[in-house]
This record gives sequence, structure tokens and C-alpha cells, in this order.
Amino acid sequence: PHPGDLGRRIYENVSKEGWGEWLQRLQMIINENGLNSADPRSLEIIEQHMLGFLFGEGDFGGLPQGFRAGAKK
Repeated sequence: PHPGDLGRRIYENVSKEGWGEWLQRLQMIINENGLNSADPRSLEIIEQHMLGFLFGEGDFGGLPQGFRAGAKK
């Protein structure tokens, strides 16, 4: 699901269900923060959130800043 050492770590430690939950959260993070997966800075932010969500590392495991359930822009 991800290249390099991080991909190996994910493969060895994250369940299929956990990965599916991450993909749902990823969509939310991209939408709420206006990220572009072709932009290197956006990819850094996404990876920080991934590490927080999957492994509890850093300050990026929670919901995106300003997120409100059911809110429409």
C-alpha cells in the first residue's frame, strides 16, 4: 500500500480493516485540508497523518483541524 520501509511496516503491522479505516480517514484529510496528492508538501502532511493514525506517532492521529461531522462547505 505504500513504498519503502514505511510500506513494509504497514504491511507487517496493520490489518486489512485498519488499512480500510485509514483510507476513509485519508479521504477526509485530503478534502478538509484541500490537499493535492501530486504536491510534495501535501504528501508530507498525508504521511504525518498516516503515522499518527496507524501508529499513534506525532500529533496527527485525530480528526482534521476544524472538522465538524455533518458540516457542508
